[in-house]
Amino acid sequence: SVSGSVLTISSSTSFTNQGIHTACANGASWTGQAFSSGFYFETRLAYDPTLATGVNNDWVTPWSLPMEWLTGSVTHFTELDFYEAFPSGVPPDPRFAVGDWNGNSSSFNSNDSAAGQWTQDTNFHVYGTLWVPMALNGGTGLIKRYYDHNEVTSCAVSYTAGGLFSLLETQHQMVIINAG
Repeated sequence: SVSGSVLTISSSTSFTNQGIHTACANGASWTGQAFSSGFYFETRLAYDPTLATGVNNDWVTPWSLPMEWLTGSVTHFTELDFYEAFPSGVPPDPRFAVGDWNGNSSSFNSNDSAAGQWTQDTNFHVYGTLWVPMALNGGTGLIKRYYDHNEVTSCAVSYTAGGLFSLLETQHQMVIINAG
């Protein structure tokens, strides 16, 4: 719902995990906006961690998935979470995750937890993600994270050709905003 220029997204019991998104799969093709050459994504959100129950359909996350995976043309892909209140406990663990998925197995960056980097409260905060492709950074891809416009250096991720997360370079990421 929208009130006072604020969009409120509530958790869903269906757990589709793809709320509002910038592109849609249509069989083997897709329409909409997806990104393949880097980007900066910023969201301003308020999240009440006391409402979390710690179950899988109970977290907020703006994130991205490649259209190639959604259309079925690949099973190996990189997922980029811009902010994730992961339900590992109550209150949830705030994370800036990057995942390399191959079928049902995954590897995530070990420095994704942002616990202690900010205060979880019900106020609005700004979360940002900057993705700089290898070609624009001397052969090393870079993902930087921001909280209220300050870099969270402990959550930065870099990658090189053929390495973990390098599939960002060859796939088209659509942006998704959802709650559970």
